[in-house]
Amino acid sequence: MRHLMGRYGVSERRACRAARFWRSSLPYESRRDPLTALSPRAAELLQEAGHDAVHVRIRGLHAADDEQLFSLAAAEGRTIILADTDFGALLALRRESRPSVILFRRGTPRRPDRQAALLVANLPVLESELDRGAIVALYDTRLRIRRLPIGSD
Repeated sequence: MRHLMGRYGVSERRACRAARFWRSSLPYESRRDPLTALSPRAAELLQEAGHDAVHVRIRGLHAADDEQLFSLAAAEGRTIILADTDFGALLALRRESRPSVILFRRGTPRRPDRQAALLVANLPVLESELDRGAIVALYDTRLRIRRLPIGSD
């Protein structure tokens, strides 16, 4: 479909119709930006729980490039929290230990109150790892920690 769409400048719907292909059989691709997929309300709830949290929209960084976010978060000693994405892979390629990243993986809650509760419940366990530099994959019932820089262990 991508070939038809690119070559003829048509929408996915029209490309599927021309190819006599059921559009519903194409894999779903989210259009949500992983940095803004988390609600500013989740940051507010983390603040209420006593954490120094700020959302990228509040800082006017929702359109910032990855390198700018990495640099700012590292300089301020912040941890980047985002939805399921390849952001962890980008961080691994930098071969640096800062900033730490927490990834909400598929299957984790999408409501801000549940995301904040999941974070608040796990942050005491994660704090020392995040201070050293880590990528944390947070699932609904488990978590995975990988120290930064990747390849140093």
